[in-house]
Amino acid sequence: KSFCYFYLPLGSKVAINSVENDWAEISLDKRNGKIGFVPSSHIVELNYKCKDWVAIAEQLVEVPYKWGGRDTVGIDCSALIQLSYQSYGKNIPRNTVDQVKIKKQVIFDEKMLKRGCAIFWNGHVALMVDNENCLHANAYHMKTVIEPLEIVKKRMKESHKILRMMAED
Repeated sequence: KSFCYFYLPLGSKVAINSVENDWAEISLDKRNGKIGFVPSSHIVELNYKCKDWVAIAEQLVEVPYKWGGRDTVGIDCSALIQLSYQSYGKNIPRNTVDQVKIKKQVIFDEKMLKRGCAIFWNGHVALMVDNENCLHANAYHMKTVIEPLEIVKKRMKESHKILRMMAED
């Protein structure tokens, strides 16, 4: 019921002054003493690690695609992976070109794909939600979707063959 100062994207770090009646009072501007309130259920401890980082990515289905975007107003493929993986307590690079270089087990057989595996194309990354379907923010749908990997591969055609498949930790 109060004025909205600004939007806090997923992964924002806030200074909590107190928690009361399901609301956390946070500092907005320490110099001027400005405060704001955030539902306490939206806050986790700084060192919190979720057990299923893919579930975090799944919460972002339908978020609009925006190249260079990194929040629920607009997100791109690499930010989707980065933000979701941060909820798992791991920091990875921001861009696909750097993410593909992460030291993870490389998968050579698509039959080995499972939940949490990453699939890389030239300039694109997707996350497997099971052994057949992948989740990705993309310009084709202009949003984040879950769709069969086979359909994505057909759409990518010869010019964008899968470059690398990596297993989850």
